[in-house]
Amino acid sequence: MENTFVDFWNRHKRRGLTDLPDSGTPSWDPAIRAARNEPSRIVYPVRGLYLEAIDRATESIWITQAYFIPDREIQEGLMAAAARGVDVRVILPQRSNHVIADVVSRSYFATLLAGGVRLFMYQDAMVHAKTATVDGKWTTVGTANIDRLSLSATTKSTCKSSTGIRPA
Repeated sequence: MENTFVDFWNRHKRRGLTDLPDSGTPSWDPAIRAARNEPSRIVYPVRGLYLEAIDRATESIWITQAYFIPDREIQEGLMAAAARGVDVRVILPQRSNHVIADVVSRSYFATLLAGGVRLFMYQDAMVHAKTATVDGKWTTVGTANIDRLSLSATTKSTCKSSTGIRPA
């Protein structure tokens, strides 16, 4: 609840008022949840799952994606997490099977790197995973890439767990 209040205050405060410190959320509600985007119903919860987890991170955000083209809010969320000391890492293929996606993805690299996000390019094979682990407490595996097409225009699904899985 505190995290929700801080986020709302910082986004909607009047000019001249100071931001509240954003420290994430240290406790998580253990659960496994499936979510799916449904374009025909204009329902897109997968993006929201990522945004909430990124916003709540206090220790680490480790992402693996085949196509990584973050929208402004996800990009800013990852950089804000890095700025508050979260270890933010993204693994993606050095070369995917979509040249245009690679070119567009790389246009975000300089900004992300300057914002403290660490990028790792997997070589010699196409990484096609769509996974994320946040604080070793929240994990998702699914079909959605972090790109506009997957998060807001196609039917994609993911399963997320908040059961305390710790990455190796």
